[in-house]
Amino acid sequence: MRTHNEESTIFASFIRPILIGVLVGALGFVLCLFVLAALGSGMNIPPALVIPLAIVAVAAAAFIGGFVSGKIARRNGWLVGSLSAFILFGISTLAGYSLFANASSGFLCTKAMIMLACGLVGGMIAVNLKTKRKKR
Repeated sequence: MRTHNEESTIFASFIRPILIGVLVGALGFVLCLFVLAALGSGMNIPPALVIPLAIVAVAAAAFIGGFVSGKIARRNGWLVGSLSAFILFGISTLAGYSLFANASSGFLCTKAMIMLACGLVGGMIAVNLKTKRKKR
């Protein structure tokens, strides 16, 4: 039987960093899309380049989400980074299905692998990145 202290430890070490990473990653995704939309309206971008640019945006969002999750958790960066990227993949896929109902399974598999890899790398970099702490 788990005590209240063990449940709060699980929440603080895994669930909270993942949720914060997902929120920051989603905000990063929206900002990346705003930047790409501004660039697209200012320049004449061919339609074949839209999907690769969207994949770059979700990859950047997964990296940012994984990095933030790993920085907050301070351990198991690969786990919290990939879990936050997986949740971001689900959110972006559901948002994509609301616009385009005919996404191919090959595209979704490629997008999932890219996002999981970026989230995993972001979480690992965040955990292994040494920050200087002030001495008191």
